[in-house]
Amino acid sequence: MDVARVDIDLAAVSKAQKVVLAEGGSDKAAVEVVARRRGQVLGGAGICVGAMGGATNIGHFLALPGLRGINARLAGLCDAGQEGFIREALERGGLGSSTSRTGLEALGFYVCTADLEDGRFGDYWHRYAFGDLGAGAEVRREVMASLVPMLTIAGRCELEGRFLVVRGDLRTYRIHLGSGNILMSPNDQYLCIVTARDTRTSKLFLPFDDDPVLSLILSKAFLLANDTKITDESITRQIGTH
Repeated sequence: MDVARVDIDLAAVSKAQKVVLAEGGSDKAAVEVVARRRGQVLGGAGICVGAMGGATNIGHFLALPGLRGINARLAGLCDAGQEGFIREALERGGLGSSTSRTGLEALGFYVCTADLEDGRFGDYWHRYAFGDLGAGAEVRREVMASLVPMLTIAGRCELEGRFLVVRGDLRTYRIHLGSGNILMSPNDQYLCIVTARDTRTSKLFLPFDDDPVLSLILSKAFLLANDTKITDESITRQIGTH
């Protein structure tokens, strides 16, 4: 189910004993790495980890229809800079209020003073999200080489190694051809975009419909090529516009 760009599988959540909310896909991956290193099988233990596409989306998640009927314990992780959003959302959602980090932890939410994508998990995350292309991604690159020149945004796009480089007016973006994840200038900052599900688009025929990652990459390319027209706050905050 998608509400305000929060992509959550309520069917999976309903079967879980505990739901752990992470800010983005990279944070979710870091949690899964820790679990594997400790021999923890998350699904088998009744734990569902989800990515909110930004801490500010927690309010939308708490507002999802049917969530109140789920008996799973709710927990989460956030960066220090997003702590205030979490406090406010939990209080508005009737899940408790806290004025300290200790109190926040009592509600099941923990503040990371170091970014989950950095440190010992950084190497894993970059290999997972931006590493060498597999056989399927190499085929996708060949398709892109033929397809990009035909796009209306062709003048803003260029294939460069493992990436489709898209030049917006505000930043330049590198979309990985294997994962669809995005790095943006300067300093290869990670850009998290949660793809909304729209049942209307499923009725359209696309010649590359059997490759959802290719469709995802193209949709992101068109969005980012016109980055001055983006209005979604979960994206503009990361890009640095308001």
